[in-house]
Amino acid sequence: MENQNKLSQNQIQSLDEIEERLKEIKDRTTTFVKKNPLTSIAIAVVVGYFVGKIFSGRRQ
Repeated sequence: MENQNKLSQNQIQSLDEIEERLKEIKDRTTTFVKKNPLTSIAIAVVVGYFVGKIFSGRRQ
């Protein structure tokens, strides 16, 4: 039972660390977009283009 409690505590700690890291990434992304809106749009267009190419397959 003690091992199970330790495992649960470790899992909770890991989830807390992941949650904090995701919050940091979100905050950094939001800051970047606010400081560089045109660059952000350009990146989104390029990524969207390539994702579309990847998932569209060869339709000719």
